[in-house]
Amino acid sequence: MDARASLTRLAYLGRPWRPYSRVVFQNSELSDVVNPEGWKRWNNDTNTANIFYKEFNNSGPGAAIDQRVPFSGQLNEAVVISDILGENYGSEWWVDTEYL
Repeated sequence: MDARASLTRLAYLGRPWRPYSRVVFQNSELSDVVNPEGWKRWNNDTNTANIFYKEFNNSGPGAAIDQRVPFSGQLNEAVVISDILGENYGSEWWVDTEYL
């Protein structure tokens, strides 16, 4: 069994666990493990009206947007990190700034 082949299309970029979930993937290399839908509903919950699931300037086979779910979208420009995490994100315990 080819382990790499068994992972193809199995991963999602995220799913809305809370009603105001905000996630952006930008300038990222997305491999073929990403499902073409990109995002997945949480337990078939249809409440996706207030989530912000966006992508910008990604590349690779997992970055194809032609089959993305309707509650996600594409951005015209990169998002500034403080717009997502707030002005004081650097002092938050849960943010590892080495990865930003």
